[in-house]
Amino acid sequence: MTFFLILIFSFLGLLQGIFVPSDWSVQSGDLPVIVSTDGTAATNLHVVGAFVENRTKDSLPASAFTLCNNQGSCTGVSIPPNSTTTLYLRYDGPWHRPGSYSGKVGIASDGQPFNSASLSPLNVYVSSNWNFLGGVALVIFGGLLAWWTKTFATNRITRDQALLPISISHERLTTLEATLKRAQMVLSSKTPNLSGAIADWFSKLDVGDLELKYGLPRKSLFTFTSSTISPNFANFVSEAEKLIALLTVFIKEGIDEVAKLASTGRIPAPAAITSVGAIDSYYSSTLTVETARSGISKLIPRPAETLNAAPEPSAPPRRAQLMFEIHTLNFAVWLVILLTTALGTIMTVVMKPGFGMVYDYLLCFATSFGIPVVSSLALPSRASVAGAPQATSGSPGLAGL
Repeated sequence: MTFFLILIFSFLGLLQGIFVPSDWSVQSGDLPVIVSTDGTAATNLHVVGAFVENRTKDSLPASAFTLCNNQGSCTGVSIPPNSTTTLYLRYDGPWHRPGSYSGKVGIASDGQPFNSASLSPLNVYVSSNWNFLGGVALVIFGGLLAWWTKTFATNRITRDQALLPISISHERLTTLEATLKRAQMVLSSKTPNLSGAIADWFSKLDVGDLELKYGLPRKSLFTFTSSTISPNFANFVSEAEKLIALLTVFIKEGIDEVAKLASTGRIPAPAAITSVGAIDSYYSSTLTVETARSGISKLIPRPAETLNAAPEPSAPPRRAQLMFEIHTLNFAVWLVILLTTALGTIMTVVMKPGFGMVYDYLLCFATSFGIPVVSSLALPSRASVAGAPQATSGSPGLAGL
């Protein structure tokens, strides 16, 4: 948009009139100046004055401006006597110093004293197409970075929450495996069924397999989409808890108990070895914890009065079978957020007069980065697997591992 400025300066009676202050963005082109003379010609007109940037206080001298006539000539501009002429104020100053400058400007003529009182205030906004392009690029970059940050964080939190019960189950299996190996060393016996079951569950808890089978988010930095975990993953976590609780009963209340009785001499070694073999053969993944506990107690050769009261663990908690899935980073939603953010930031920040200072670029980035992040907070988050963080808090046998 071109700002029109009407100037009529007083040079010892040669030029008469008033000065109308205005704002001028040099991006809008040359500033029209209407000058009138009376009976004497004004020769070699030139610009006088000085400007200061409002924030950095950098100076912008009058030499940054050139006065041109309507034919485009900018040297030796003169005005005949008794005439009104439109001249043009052109900015030729340093383009690498954008900003909003305030100061006073006037027009002087060679050979005529200049009256400083004729200087009039003028706000000058300096910018360039490169400054605008840089601001637009920074707005887009900030929006994309906000998008990536939210997506990356959501995926990693989703992954960590999904792997939390897997990690706890893995730790329980590790403890059970150590307990079983210790009992095998004490009794010099083998438990192929229980050892095989533990090895099988170690294999099922492999993170790479879980990523492929249930769609767990990968540890990738290069992602702009959020992963969707299969609803069957919650069922798998529940199954793992139930069967690891069953293994806990067989190993802690069966094999380990027999090993303790044998090491204290309460039952002879041959009877202990036989009992361990029977308990191992009795193992089946189809048994319930209560049935297994009852059957194991009958396979341990010890007097009824010496039996230790078996702990009564709480039943494994029931998990929600369906995942609470909300696509917060759906492509269409993010596209609307990004376009709205970019349009608003470009219109309010980048396109303002005098754009191009470091402050302006930082404001572009902060605005475009912050709006998508703040907007996403209003959207539902699916960064969790239903019940996953609490999946193993009440599992049977956890306190004993």
